[in-house]
Amino acid sequence: MDKLLALLAICGLCISANAQEFRVYGSKSLGMGTAGVASAKNSYLGYLNPALIVDNNYANMVLIGGVGGGVSEGGFANSVQRIKVLDLYKILEGIKNNIPDVKVVATSTSPYVSIKLDGKLKDYQKLNEGIDIVSKMGNQQLLTVITPHASWHITKNMVVGLYGEITTSGELTTNLDANMLIIKNDGLDIDAKISALTLLNQRQKDEAKQILAKYKYLKINTNSGEFEISNKQEFEKKSFVNAMIGENPNIQAKISITKIFSVPISYATNYHLFNLPNDIKVGGSLKSIFIIQALKKTKLSEAEDFLLPSAQSAFCVGLDLGGAYVFNNDGLSDGLTLALVAKNLNSPSFDVNNHTITIEPQIRFGVAYPMWGDTLEVALDYDITNNKLTESKHSSKYLALGIDYEPFSWLGVRAGMKQNMGSNPITNKPIMTAGLNFGAKWLYFEGAFGIATEKFRFKTDGKTKELPAYLEGSFAIVSKWGGNYIRKHPQIIQRKSNFNNQLYDKANKAKEELKKEVKQILKAV
Repeated sequence: MDKLLALLAICGLCISANAQEFRVYGSKSLGMGTAGVASAKNSYLGYLNPALIVDNNYANMVLIGGVGGGVSEGGFANSVQRIKVLDLYKILEGIKNNIPDVKVVATSTSPYVSIKLDGKLKDYQKLNEGIDIVSKMGNQQLLTVITPHASWHITKNMVVGLYGEITTSGELTTNLDANMLIIKNDGLDIDAKISALTLLNQRQKDEAKQILAKYKYLKINTNSGEFEISNKQEFEKKSFVNAMIGENPNIQAKISITKIFSVPISYATNYHLFNLPNDIKVGGSLKSIFIIQALKKTKLSEAEDFLLPSAQSAFCVGLDLGGAYVFNNDGLSDGLTLALVAKNLNSPSFDVNNHTITIEPQIRFGVAYPMWGDTLEVALDYDITNNKLTESKHSSKYLALGIDYEPFSWLGVRAGMKQNMGSNPITNKPIMTAGLNFGAKWLYFEGAFGIATEKFRFKTDGKTKELPAYLEGSFAIVSKWGGNYIRKHPQIIQRKSNFNNQLYDKANKAKEELKKEVKQILKAV
């Protein structure tokens, strides 16, 4: 178990997990708390917001070997280990197989039937502890994610990408009502016991049979260890024994490896309305989505066994649309960008492993504002939709805030935070992020990480240890060429210059036409 937890921690620190969270690719966005819908200016835009593709300054940009990942443990693995230490399944099997003897006692002088229960439950304190552990596991999940990605900015208006998400999930399919020790008395042979009652008449035998039938299901008092009468309905709905080791157990560990790969082709264009300097950008992505999944359900005692059956696959097409409005006025609003992106508008659906995975539409709003000649930028993103994570009971709805500082063409640093306001978040405390990029334009490195401020505690080898509730990270190698390259090539200055050039060209054209008209008038006079 120590090795497993250590591996998860290392994975979370070295790498940055759907149906699907609004994942953010790229160290700039991750470093800025995952804010990127209005601030990203690289080939990740095919995923983040295709409308901003036209802001790229290079004829070509390639991200090589981009990898990200995340890990959330939440105490699931520790709970599995505690159940193994308790030997909970062995205790439950002992209860199921050692049914108490129900005896009917009758005499020639008494027409009544008395029933005696022999036996008391052993290890009921361990059982109480086991029930408590399992009940809490409903909110725990082992979730590790690796997100390989690559993209190519082919032209000023078009990007092609490959975005992957490989999720390993371990969680509990739970029945919160199953918290009582109720057993089915399969060893109770009513007919045999009635036949043995030779001193009773037929009416008394019928009465004894009805009474015996009530003891087909027995409830165990976990405080005293004594048995009480139960019934079939209570057994099926509330029996912890039946839910764990019955014919159709509904408390199981669900282990899955889900791979989602999308290949978006993205295009964007830019408009000026009414000859105003402000930009309106629109873009879209048509993407092929492939899902490959291996899944099994097993006992909690076997949850660490990741030998899964053969994977099943499915294919669908998805559609994303994005838009942005950029202010280019001579004032404080210069460069202010308001953006909106809607992903998976057609709700792509996939049938694998006898269940359906649906990627619901996701909508995110973003604001970005550059300052100091575009070397400093602040950004904010907000998920309008509550997004469900793949093969998870958790959801996400992030408010993200970040700042980016790029004083030189070869260096950029950033920091941020995000708060999950989803209906059932992995952690309800802030996740802090930071990132860095450095290198020349033709080859530079970028990386970022995020860490939750909330921690979970677990015991192993008699010692209490702590790990963050969530870790994520990302790194990539990037190459740019085929365009102008100055310090950061400020977008505001470029947009102003383009607009001023357009006005200058129109003025010169009007001036030349006016000269021609004046000459014609003078000639006529």
